[in-house]
Amino acid sequence: MSALRNLIRVMLIGLTLTLAALLIPFGFTLFVVSRVILARRPEPARIVATQRVFHRAFRFMHAYLDRLGLLGFDPGDAAAALPAEGGCVIVANHPTFADTSAILALHPQVTAVVKAAMFRRWYLGPVFRQAGYIEDTRTDFLGAERSVDAIVERLERGERVVIFPEGTRSVGEGLHRFGRIAFEAACRAGVPVVPILIRCEPLWLNKGWRPWRPPRAVPRLSLRALPAARPADHEGSSRRLRDTIYDRLTSAHAAEPHRR
Repeated sequence: MSALRNLIRVMLIGLTLTLAALLIPFGFTLFVVSRVILARRPEPARIVATQRVFHRAFRFMHAYLDRLGLLGFDPGDAAAALPAEGGCVIVANHPTFADTSAILALHPQVTAVVKAAMFRRWYLGPVFRQAGYIEDTRTDFLGAERSVDAIVERLERGERVVIFPEGTRSVGEGLHRFGRIAFEAACRAGVPVVPILIRCEPLWLNKGWRPWRPPRAVPRLSLRALPAARPADHEGSSRRLRDTIYDRLTSAHAAEPHRR
């Protein structure tokens, strides 16, 4: 019976990936139409409208995957932890491929920091720029400073910016050491850092994942907000702020039981 359920889930995964591939041209057509419609609006209005589209699309995607029993989704209290007004930096651990979409599904106005390799692709760059997303240039020579400046600019405009300080997806059950970009930007802008613990139980969509080999149990992606930290409470030191958030996330991650 379990083999049959697993076969059905593999077929549903294949169907979902096929539908996603078929809908890509339709999505780009809508994007071109939206650019024409929004062309005369000021840049802030274009960004707001495009981020709302991303938010609704990712909410639908996670609801669809949850309904099909492919990937459960529990946003928990993460949305309520984001400030109603004013900028903040959202940081999280990064165990799966679906982490970014899960956070963007929390709130209509969240600015993402996108890897340069994705941002510079000709078919994705225009979409990200229209949404006001930030290119992650921290791996380039002197690129970290450009990333910090771009994030600070958004924070001073009152935006919520999400960045994964590990820089890449986690390996196994642990967390990589955190970089300082997110915390340096928070200190310069004087905004709080909101840590979100992401768990996927059992682990799936991680590095090296194979869509045709899902775990036996239905994986569930859950988000939980941890206490925010402010630069003023850490003497404006990005190192201290980083270490505090890292300790909170690693402690919370280790305290909860894992299912395989």
